[in-house]
Amino acid sequence: MKSLNTLFFARCLLVCLGVLSINSVSHARIGESAQTIERRIYSNGGIKYRDDAILSNRKKTIPYLKFMDYMPSGSKVSVFFKTHDGRKPKSSDMEEGGMLAGWDLHVLYVNGKSALELYKRSQAISEFEFNQLLVLQSGSGWQKIKAGPRVEGEEPPVSALGFTMVTNDGTIRASKVGGDAVMFFRADLDILLAETKLQSQQESAPTSVMGF
Repeated sequence: MKSLNTLFFARCLLVCLGVLSINSVSHARIGESAQTIERRIYSNGGIKYRDDAILSNRKKTIPYLKFMDYMPSGSKVSVFFKTHDGRKPKSSDMEEGGMLAGWDLHVLYVNGKSALELYKRSQAISEFEFNQLLVLQSGSGWQKIKAGPRVEGEEPPVSALGFTMVTNDGTIRASKVGGDAVMFFRADLDILLAETKLQSQQESAPTSVMGF
């Protein structure tokens, strides 16, 4: 009987430790300050892109850029690079037209807090890496958005950026961008961008067609 009780206690302890471990690594990155994010990136060998030509190249085809005109006032973007093995790259390694083996991290700050993060790999993101990023961004878990024809009478979710996954508490959305990037963003920001863009289009329509 004593051995059974000991085994039961050990199993309970392992479960508790597992829960604590998950919670400790899954603290959401969305919502963090620039200081917190930069401290973590720098301590893991990452750097911030500062050369304008390199920054311009890294931002090409990035989907959030077409919504910058609709972002809240004071929004700003920082772009970082981290090698895949934690080695700190030299400034001489950075080239305008190419990317070292590793990750680019785009962070859009709203009121000093991260509201959108895009992780771009130098090669295809593996399923293991994708799942790890999901864990890092939310401890509440994720659910996939069902694809398929629209259900009659059911309104589609309001979204500017588009998403295929959302946290169980509905606060963070995510979407894969091609095979080498994944983007996380606050749901309320996504809705705000959609509504602001729609309002802007409605207001500009009369002027746009004037004279016909």
